[in-house]
Amino acid sequence: QLHFKSRMWPLLGCLMLVLHPRIFANSFYNSVDMALLSFYIISLYTLVRYLRAKSLAMAASHAFACAILIDIRLIGVVMPFLSCIFLLWDMVKTRHDKAELTRQVRNAAAYTLLMGFFIILFWPYLWRNPVMGIIEIIQETPRIQFGGMILYFGEYIKATQLPWHYLPVWIVISTPVLYHFFFAGGGLVTWKHFTDSSCRSSAGARNELLFFLAFLFPALLVIAANATLYDSWRHMFFIYPAFVLVALTGIEACRAFLVKQARGAIRLAGRAALASLIVASFLSTGIFMIQSHPHQNVYFNCLLGKNMEKARENFDLDYWGLSYRKALEYILANDKNETIRIFDAMLFGPMINNIKLLPAAERKRICQVWTPGEAEYLITVYRQVW
Repeated sequence: QLHFKSRMWPLLGCLMLVLHPRIFANSFYNSVDMALLSFYIISLYTLVRYLRAKSLAMAASHAFACAILIDIRLIGVVMPFLSCIFLLWDMVKTRHDKAELTRQVRNAAAYTLLMGFFIILFWPYLWRNPVMGIIEIIQETPRIQFGGMILYFGEYIKATQLPWHYLPVWIVISTPVLYHFFFAGGGLVTWKHFTDSSCRSSAGARNELLFFLAFLFPALLVIAANATLYDSWRHMFFIYPAFVLVALTGIEACRAFLVKQARGAIRLAGRAALASLIVASFLSTGIFMIQSHPHQNVYFNCLLGKNMEKARENFDLDYWGLSYRKALEYILANDKNETIRIFDAMLFGPMINNIKLLPAAERKRICQVWTPGEAEYLITVYRQVW
């Protein structure tokens, strides 16, 4: 509401945030990526407040949010980087007002110092030797890699050798299609306002550019650095709220265009069509989420068609192994033997975790074996090639 000046747009944005099937599903079990997403939202909010007020209190709150963001994952440094860009932009605009410039420099210095303090405070590993600890983390982070195979466009590829388009492709195919159209519209509006000298200096145009860069910059950074990604784009879910804010800009621009350019029945028909499209998209997505619960994590939009077999042949689906519970329950219901030998083709624990969800009497019947030859049943999610 700080930016859009109306409660309708933030509420619509919340619906778009909730009605993303994969993010909704991950909210139940993916503690790290969802925490990163949450604090990315908080840090964006505190930055907008800070840029608006330039107060010491807002500098401190933004420093706190950024510190938690970085402590969750090092990629969180993108937010302080964006903050510095926009703070410097405002300093350049007020360079002739020495008193205001001095106040902004003082608050920016306080933000930097407080953020460093909070980063160390909430990261116990840094307590003994903060400087050497930060250096070690920066050196070791690029070496943390997933050595497994990823199914991408029908081919198994090492996670360390994925092509640059892995991230944008996954964003496109696993986000409701209508959201992409509004995002494209929001991007065009952002560019128009930024290139228009009469709009560029406004707080609204600045916020629009911030939202767009908050989505685009981390994505480009990961692509340029050739960072290892896997399990769809879950490591980058945190940029989705910025995607939503840009999409809301596009929706607002569509509505404003209809109000200004259309008249009478045409305006009413246009607004009704826009509302109908949004409602239809929400209903379609919501129905899928209800029918698929708790397996919304395998959602693909209509760009891949309605045949899930096609999706299974080309992309990873249940990489978390959530479907193991259903498979185990089916085996237990149809095999009455006291001991059932089952092999987990994933090898690294999904079956163990899912067995714990079963009743005690049923758990005792399952004997997990470690080679396919010993097993009566094999459970897999196609992550490993056998």
